[in-house]
Parts: sequence; C-alpha cells; structure tokens
Amino acid sequence: MVVFVLLAVGTFAYLWWKWHRTTLTRDCRWRLDKAAGEWRCAFCGARTRTESGRTPRHCARRLP
Repeated sequence: MVVFVLLAVGTFAYLWWKWHRTTLTRDCRWRLDKAAGEWRCAFCGARTRTESGRTPRHCARRLP
C-alpha cells in the first residue's frame, strides 16, 4: 500500500513539474530556419530566436 502511495505522489510530482516547465501545445512544431538564424512554428508561423540555439520550450503564438 505504501509503495502505491509513493508511486502516485512521484507520478503527480513529475507531471506537475513537466506541466510547469513548458507552455508548448500539441500544435507547436518548431523548425529551424538556418538562413534566418531563427526558429519558426510550422503550425502558427510564429518566429523566435533562442540564446542556446536549442528548440524553444514556450509557445510564441499571439492570441487574439
């Protein structure tokens, strides 16, 4: 019984951490445009640059 409680708490903690770490949606599809040196979302067309050169972790879509 204790093992199940620890497993449930660990799973909840992981999901909470993962959910708070990113704002990406299912639709976010980042593609690197090497010529422009920026990332472009294939779904909404948002463009952004990252300091580290890694894939963006936050949605850059502008909501109406």
